[in-house]
Amino acid sequence: MRNARYGGPRVASGLSTHDARPVRAGFALVAAAVASWFTPGALAQPDYNRDCVANFADSLSFMDDYAARRSAADLNLDNTVDLADYSAFVESRAKTNFTYYWLVSTGLQGNQPMDTLVNLSGIPISRDCAIIYEQDYPKIPMRLGPNGEHLEAGLYLLFRSANGTYTHWSSNHDAWMAEHQATAHVAFNNRVTAGFSGLLCLDLEAVPPLWEFTWGVQPQRDGWRAMLEAINGIRYDPLFIERTGYTPPAGTLGWYDLSPEQQSEFCRVSYNAFGIHYFVETLRYTRAVMPTAKYGFYGTPFNWWPTYDAEKSAINDQLAPLWAEIDVLMPSVYQLMWTTTDRATSPCPDYTNTPGQNSAFFSSLIGESVRVRDRFCRPNVPVIAVAWWHYRASSGNCSPDIQGDLFVNDWNVAHQLRLPWQFGADGVAIWGHFGRAGPSYPHNWLDEPHEVEPFFREQWAPHIRHVACPK
Repeated sequence: MRNARYGGPRVASGLSTHDARPVRAGFALVAAAVASWFTPGALAQPDYNRDCVANFADSLSFMDDYAARRSAADLNLDNTVDLADYSAFVESRAKTNFTYYWLVSTGLQGNQPMDTLVNLSGIPISRDCAIIYEQDYPKIPMRLGPNGEHLEAGLYLLFRSANGTYTHWSSNHDAWMAEHQATAHVAFNNRVTAGFSGLLCLDLEAVPPLWEFTWGVQPQRDGWRAMLEAINGIRYDPLFIERTGYTPPAGTLGWYDLSPEQQSEFCRVSYNAFGIHYFVETLRYTRAVMPTAKYGFYGTPFNWWPTYDAEKSAINDQLAPLWAEIDVLMPSVYQLMWTTTDRATSPCPDYTNTPGQNSAFFSSLIGESVRVRDRFCRPNVPVIAVAWWHYRASSGNCSPDIQGDLFVNDWNVAHQLRLPWQFGADGVAIWGHFGRAGPSYPHNWLDEPHEVEPFFREQWAPHIRHVACPK
């Protein structure tokens, strides 16, 4: 294993040293907050000393470290011990119980889809989880070539006849969904055994559930627009309007009467109606096959770099029907940026951020996940963040497509494993894949267990042992 794959400064605790500026709040502010921990409505303090019990001993430990400006008190891992850490303790959502999952799939073990080759002994991490990929379903909104290469993807494929027309769009869509329902059981081939009650992640990424998330996939937008024009060109199709809930602007008879802005709104409303339906029904079809599993969709709520705002939260609100169905929220915390305190040493100059900036991303995403859960989900739905040992694909040279042998650095390991706990998640699922290759996945990286295990044990396991409860 080459050290170059690790990257970043080596800090045994996973935390960098804080800056040396005095923390003027000192004992006075922390002591003043003690009373608030016992007042109605106050959030629970975190299990700061990680003995799997949240009590006054945690308050004393934090007061001591915070007043002494020790790096252990840098709860938001922004490289500074300051009032933000004081607030992070007093207003913490951190759970006493926190679970890690080994959500690593494999193509190296024959009919075994989940990795069992990496030795996890001595590490408090669960293998009670599995993942179903989009291509595991016989019916998906994609066209594949003879060698499995991706030729076309888009929600409009559900409506299109074999001859490329949309004359019978409604019957095409309903027949497509009926076949999807009838064949959903195939997705479980060799995945889990009957009665599986663990975490099951559905990884559906070929098409997003909302128009707002197709902004980077122009062919999907073009295909949907072409479909709307074919079905509603001169005259609106009454059934299409009814099924989408779209309200045509006054004075318009069809697509050709709409302004460009009105056409875009028609796209958004109609796509979202069918997109949400597709995701909800896929979950229902899958759950009917294995009703005992706990289901979540990878990457939901969606991660926005750098942070959420009211407009982005409003987009999530449109997914209320989906949030009402899921058993677990699974936001992705894959790292886009090389996080560092010394930009000059970064191998990713175009994609670099500071610990504080990266911490703000985690605070925002986990906070949004908690908001969605509290507003739309059934009671007791956990938030399980999904982490990875590579950087998220991007146009910069931290992308696994460009710099494939690069593992995330120490900062990005620590942030993925510890900040979800600090900001209120219930666990972290570590994803990865062994032996992936072929035309469908044209990456130049190919991980193997013997490469990942030492990296995992050296850099990831200490954080897991520190945070995981019960131990």
